[in-house]
Amino acid sequence: MANLKYSEIARGTHMGRKLKTDFLVEQPSLHSGVARLFDFCGLYDAYNRSPNEAQADAMAAAYNALTLLVLSSTDEGFPNAIGEAMACGVPCVSTRVGDAALLIGDTGLVTETGDPEALALAALRLLGESPQERLARSRAAEQRIRAAFSIQSLARSTEAALLGLLEPAPVHVAGVP
Repeated sequence: MANLKYSEIARGTHMGRKLKTDFLVEQPSLHSGVARLFDFCGLYDAYNRSPNEAQADAMAAAYNALTLLVLSSTDEGFPNAIGEAMACGVPCVSTRVGDAALLIGDTGLVTETGDPEALALAALRLLGESPQERLARSRAAEQRIRAAFSIQSLARSTEAALLGLLEPAPVHVAGVP
């Protein structure tokens, strides 16, 4: 069971588009790092960090009460509900929208949009697994989110991208291979 205690929100603009990104963070020691990361990247103009423990506890309890999360969307970007459910060890079935397949990987099932029968069959397939298979899938979902989509992973990949921008571009001289 995930112990979600703090919510971090970054708001602002990037390339003319309004941003609102929520992070559920388990380690209070990461808050200042997240704030510095967003400040360094210039991705927001107002930063709010608040320990809303009651709301986070309620969300974690809601996700932990699920056996399976099914997302039937036809249009998504990064489906937070999938990431949050998986962080709580809840396997997911989703339509192929946005980053759903990237999030789920091989820990759940993804169907094409507009095919409710396929979505229902995928959900029934996971619900029909043995308790041992469900436990293994639950652990795999949680481990996938923690390894690939944690704040630490975000910080590492952002740092690598920013450092990549600092590498000098190769100089090409006419007539020299």
